[in-house]
Amino acid sequence: MTTLPSLRAVQDDYQHIQSGRWSTIIDYLLTATGTTVKEIEHAGNSDDAPNARNPQAIIEALKDLLTAIPATTWMELATTLGKTRGQVRAFATRILKGRFLLPRLTTAMQSGNLPFDLYDHTTSRAQDIEAGSYDYLDRALAQLAPTTSATHYRAALSAAVALLKTPEHSAEHAFEERGVHLTDLGNGLGLLELSGPVHILTALEARLRAFARLIRKGDPVLLEEADSHTITDDRNLGQLMFDILINTPHSLDITVTEVATAASSEAPAGDTQESDATNNADGQAPAQLVDAIHQVTVTIPRNDSWLASQAQVSTTVPFLTLTGDEPLPGQLAGKGPIPADIACHLASQAPSLRRLLTDPATGTILDEQAKSYSIPTALRTTLQNKWA
Repeated sequence: MTTLPSLRAVQDDYQHIQSGRWSTIIDYLLTATGTTVKEIEHAGNSDDAPNARNPQAIIEALKDLLTAIPATTWMELATTLGKTRGQVRAFATRILKGRFLLPRLTTAMQSGNLPFDLYDHTTSRAQDIEAGSYDYLDRALAQLAPTTSATHYRAALSAAVALLKTPEHSAEHAFEERGVHLTDLGNGLGLLELSGPVHILTALEARLRAFARLIRKGDPVLLEEADSHTITDDRNLGQLMFDILINTPHSLDITVTEVATAASSEAPAGDTQESDATNNADGQAPAQLVDAIHQVTVTIPRNDSWLASQAQVSTTVPFLTLTGDEPLPGQLAGKGPIPADIACHLASQAPSLRRLLTDPATGTILDEQAKSYSIPTALRTTLQNKWA
């Protein structure tokens, strides 16, 4: 019973230490150039609107600060942190932008309302957005920080970043960045990573999983002689998906059992079934028929109706995106947000669309009310006879 409280205490200490570590590094960099926190914050104040902030001006002030830091300071910091000078400069840039461009989240983290891990993750993901979008991200996430779970916070962060990403992170960028990377994990294991548009990879994973499930449940659609063959392959779902993927084209050799059946034929004149069952050509009793186990090759079904029913991937597209009024990101079920142009492309190829209503304040999907239902045959028959 004392383990969990102790773990929580260690976790709280870790959060506090990491927060103090970042503050110490920021103070060290400011001291090296004789700059104060108020000077950086004042650089972002607007003369026309004192309560408004100019994020781009803060970015320029941080660039001047980083340029003014002596080379010896960078070397000392790199040695202390165990990083290269380039890594230290990139790290310093990220934490300074978090400190001065995400003030609400910084305060929430320092007060304990936002775990440091989530704050660190936010500053990392925010590198993909423009300076002018930091204030929106800061206000939106600061409202969630005290009350939401880590899972919901990360989902909201992903959705916000997808909305605020710069144009170079569009569908064309995702397609250009496609590739394959192999990592040797040792002990004979390797890791093959495919990077590219998430909707293409999601569709591939859905097809592989649907094909593997067909094999696992022994679906007769895969076998030409389904009446006399039974799939007895013992591989699990993940192993089947792996073996399907490494075959070109997507086919697989699986183990089946052919059920032995006696061929029926008319007995010649003068012979009886009783004499045939007693002796064979050598005068010996015939051997008992046995099932035969062998390999057959099955190929992933390419029928459109089968793919539509077995390998569906749902995509949610905002109405304003479809109308072209706002480039809001879509949502790929189970994966996360996708750029607006990819969402529109998928919607243009969908055979049908289904409307989902959401709460305008929270974005929560509202329940659909059934306006009719089909009466089961048994119930219909009973009612007709009862009220005839």
